[in-house]
Amino acid sequence: MLTLVQTERISVKVLALFPGQTEPEHWHPPVGTDPGKEETVRVVSGTVYFYIPGENTFKEGFLVKGKEHCYTMRHEILLRPGDQITLAPGVKHWFQARAEGAVMYSFSTIARDAMDQFTDKGIARITKVQD
Repeated sequence: MLTLVQTERISVKVLALFPGQTEPEHWHPPVGTDPGKEETVRVVSGTVYFYIPGENTFKEGFLVKGKEHCYTMRHEILLRPGDQITLAPGVKHWFQARAEGAVMYSFSTIARDAMDQFTDKGIARITKVQD
């Protein structure tokens, strides 16, 4: 992830995924009176499968072994270069690159990445250094 712009109102990032890499299921929760991050993701290269709420159409992706229970969104949307998806605040989602990897732009309201919530409770968003 490369942050290009981060202000109190907007965020623009470049997201790069290695071949077969999965971004775990997560959502952007409300913060105070703000409903949470609204985000539009646009694919620049590669193929990405997004998983969001809706009818179970899971077909092309794969679930991370041993973490199957952490991927509850199964409505599959295929995105190729030039395609985009807009996610409302608080919507659970996850995504996965195909064999060639992928590069995407993320355009959103203010990003508070440290506050993102994950279905997999074992994920620590902030790195902690231990002695």
